[in-house]
Amino acid sequence: MGLRVGDVFVSVSTVLLFGLAQGFLTPASVSPQGSLWTGASIRAKGCTRIQMMAGKDATLYDFPVSNNGGRCRVVIYDKGLQDKIEIKKPDGPLTSINPQGKVPVLIDHTLADFQIFESDTILRHLVHKYAETGPSYLPFTLAARTKSDLICRFHDMYITTVQGCMYKAAPPFGTFDNREDALKDLKKQMALLEELTDSNGPYLCGAEKSMADATLFATGVFLEQILPNHFGWTYQEVFGPKLTKWWDYLLANEAAFQKVHSEIILGIQGWEEKRRWSNILGADLQDLAPATVFDQILAKALPSQVVFENDKVLAFRDIAPQAPVHILVIPKRRAGLTALRKASREQKGVLGEMLVAVAEIVRQENIEGGYRVIVNDGEEAGQSVHHLHMHILAGRPLAWPPG
Repeated sequence: MGLRVGDVFVSVSTVLLFGLAQGFLTPASVSPQGSLWTGASIRAKGCTRIQMMAGKDATLYDFPVSNNGGRCRVVIYDKGLQDKIEIKKPDGPLTSINPQGKVPVLIDHTLADFQIFESDTILRHLVHKYAETGPSYLPFTLAARTKSDLICRFHDMYITTVQGCMYKAAPPFGTFDNREDALKDLKKQMALLEELTDSNGPYLCGAEKSMADATLFATGVFLEQILPNHFGWTYQEVFGPKLTKWWDYLLANEAAFQKVHSEIILGIQGWEEKRRWSNILGADLQDLAPATVFDQILAKALPSQVVFENDKVLAFRDIAPQAPVHILVIPKRRAGLTALRKASREQKGVLGEMLVAVAEIVRQENIEGGYRVIVNDGEEAGQSVHHLHMHILAGRPLAWPPG
């Protein structure tokens, strides 16, 4: 046990002996209990106050639902470090302990209250500091250790960057501006992790537990709970055969993993009670509006004269043109966009794609004079097809205001 004076830690006995010898401490100035307990203090003559270091080695600030914090909690529980590390929810602004305003954050009291953020860094700090306590999480072979590092890096670069597509209200999700593409990428990344998983197990990197197991498991709870319950994924789409075997083994045999599993599920249940997914399109919110003629065009059941197409947008000539050039631009996936008034931040990506498509079509059609882009929203505005579409009109003088 030690004392902290500013950023310097010294032993209690050193402070007491030096202070009494120099005369700036007196027996009466020492806290009457005279013992080393959390929050005890020594009061010097004048206004100097020396606070006792916390009774534990460190404090982990985290929320139970945090998957990134979950990897750290797995190791704390598995190594039996609860008597050394206090786990608590932040009791003030997150920026006071992490400039990024995120959890987890580890305050290591044995290192002058060093604030350690970024979950992978916290995990490695714990594994190396307490390497001789409990399971090491450092496999014996270089190959297994390297694979563990690879899986951790892969997870942090390609899984956590898009995981928000499972529960956040609006994009961006990593580099994706829409949920559908982010979910597709998540599925792709899980398939790649399946390939990295050791065939013999029982752990991701073979016979020994590694940091990869703690890292992927905590995020796996999100995948296990959210994707089947809200996005219609089958269990096999979440985990391939090797990952399923690994997952089932941990839940059946590893108490620390079971504990974190329960903690995260309770957090997700709290989200459920607040109806977090009720307004997320593609989850609990579905596009139930009737199909339109545009669906038939998209399915090629009806012919159309296509002038532009990419993976998000289709543009074709209107069969009843109101100008020499009259082109309709539609999103390929309606996703609730029956009219512009139905748009939300969820659709900002496809709305931008539609406007960029307009610009490309204008150049492609060599429209050198003026043109007009019109969105009819509602029956009184002339909307007859309930699938958002933009009209491009050109090739004749266009009066203002429009009639």
